[in-house]
Amino acid sequence: MESQPSMHYNHNPMGFNQYRHCPSSGDENIKQCIIEYHQCGITNCKELSKLFLAEHGIQISEATIAHHCTQFGLQGSGTTTKSFPNTMKWQLVLDQMAQDPTSQQGPRVVKEAIAARTGINLTR
Repeated sequence: MESQPSMHYNHNPMGFNQYRHCPSSGDENIKQCIIEYHQCGITNCKELSKLFLAEHGIQISEATIAHHCTQFGLQGSGTTTKSFPNTMKWQLVLDQMAQDPTSQQGPRVVKEAIAARTGINLTR
């Protein structure tokens, strides 16, 4: 019995996305917004989805945001903390604590200050 060659066929020749409200993957505005939110320490996909809808009027799913974050090389604080050597983490914390001579900054403030100064999100 002779098998017929399989025909490769594009099911979407026009390239239309079934989710018309969702921006395309190459949208620079989305990229800039996600990077800005990440630098501010907002990395939760559910929270980002709500922010995009409220502040920008863009409906984008949590999964799409997660794909974009992976595409842009952005990681949450847990992944970043695990990937850094301990000496580097300690040095970041010590550098931040040196900027607070009265030692009144708590762990949350130190974490936020490191993220604002270096763009690196660490866990508390």
